[in-house]
Amino acid sequence: MHESDPNPYQSPSPYKSEPFETADDGSVTDFDGVVEMLIKTRPWVRFLSILGFMGAVLMILIGLFAGAAGMAMGNMQTAIFLIYLPFGFLYYFPSMYLYRYANRITDFESSPRMDQLATTLEAQKSFWRFAGILALVFLVIYVLIIVISVLAVLA
Repeated sequence: MHESDPNPYQSPSPYKSEPFETADDGSVTDFDGVVEMLIKTRPWVRFLSILGFMGAVLMILIGLFAGAAGMAMGNMQTAIFLIYLPFGFLYYFPSMYLYRYANRITDFESSPRMDQLATTLEAQKSFWRFAGILALVFLVIYVLIIVISVLAVLA
C-alpha cells in the first residue's frame, strides 16, 4: 500500500478532500469546483469593500469637522486632524477595487466564460497591484522618516 492510497479503514466523508478534481498531471478537471471557490469569496470581498468605504467616509468626516473646529478655536494641535483627509481619500481606492472585484465575480457567476474569468482576475490583480504599490510607498516614507530622525538627533 502506498502513502497516497486512501485509508481503507477511514470512515467516509461527505466532503471532497480537495475543493476541485485534478488529473494526474495536476490540471484542473472540475471547473465548477474552481468557480464555486471563487464565488464563495464574493461575500467577504464585498464586506471588506463596504467596511473600507465606511472607514474612508469616517476619516474624511473626522478630518473635516475636527480639523475645522481646531482651526476655528485657534488650536493648532487639533488641526492635525486635517491629515485624516488624504488618508480618507486614500482608503477609498482599495475599497473601490475590492467592490469592482466583487461585481466581476457576480458577472462571472451569471455568465461563467473564460473571458469573464479573465475580467474577474484582472479586477483582483488591480487591487493587489494598488496594495503593493501603496505598501512600497509607505515603506519608503518610513525609511525617510527614520533617516531624517537619525540625522536630526546627530545634528
